[in-house]
Amino acid sequence: MPYGYIGAGEPRTLIQKSTAAIVAGAVVKNSGTGGCVVATGDDVGICGVALEDAGNVVGNPVRVASSGVADCNAGGTITLGDPVTATTAGKVIVITGAGVHQIIGFAEEAAVNLDKVSVRLMPGETYI
Repeated sequence: MPYGYIGAGEPRTLIQKSTAAIVAGAVVKNSGTGGCVVATGDDVGICGVALEDAGNVVGNPVRVASSGVADCNAGGTITLGDPVTATTAGKVIVITGAGVHQIIGFAEEAAVNLDKVSVRLMPGETYI
């Protein structure tokens, strides 16, 4: 298994569909065209976390974890147990405010901006 991943199953390989660079720990979402792109917020389609750097070339393979615990890139201050979602840059942040949010999972530890943070993955779940 890749470093920073404790999985319930083998990660899957998706195809990158955008020139926006995908880095290890980035939250990714379904592209709608049979692959994945960096998540751009807590919108529908969050499907997992990139386990390795995939660069910025359309067509590159991207290994994605969607279960277990994976290291994610923190985009702010996070506390153990916080429900987290994606920023516009594919980092994880704490869900705030009213409304419906798509989560990536729950923080397994505390972190601050730019740290790696372990997250129990539950992509696609709705948090209200």
